[in-house]
Amino acid sequence: MDDRQVESLDLLRPLLGQWRGNGTITFPTIPTMPYREELNFAADDVHKFLRYEQRTSKKVETGEYVPSHWETGFWRVLPTGEVEILNAQGGGRVEVLLGNLTPGRDGFVLNVNSTVIANDARMGNTSRQFILEGSSLRYSQHMSTTAVPAMTLHVQASLARVSP
Repeated sequence: MDDRQVESLDLLRPLLGQWRGNGTITFPTIPTMPYREELNFAADDVHKFLRYEQRTSKKVETGEYVPSHWETGFWRVLPTGEVEILNAQGGGRVEVLLGNLTPGRDGFVLNVNSTVIANDARMGNTSRQFILEGSSLRYSQHMSTTAVPAMTLHVQASLARVSP
């Protein structure tokens, strides 16, 4: 691994720690509903990637929040400077996303698109955008499916850093 790759990984280090917040789930084939999220990032300095875990709970008709989505995986910077996100999701889907990070004054904007989606025949493509500004992290995910072939907003959330 060359020094450029190590320095590039430093661009992701502002994500380290625990994040919590709220978002909205929406898609033409499901009811729109609020959700809560916890997102954790930890560094693996030996292998030069970030490990992450995302857990969400959706609000149901009773007003309670119940576990909804769980994914875990890795964020790494490739020698090309692109960011790769690899994840496995609790429902069985596996995704690889690839994209570009644009540094900002107090964070960055990261846009990634799926290059591999496995174990879910309904899925077409996904894209995610992450906007980090200081201790605020916003993101959105668009997707296409066999039922909705156009890329369509699925989730969006705003998170705040809970601990570094």
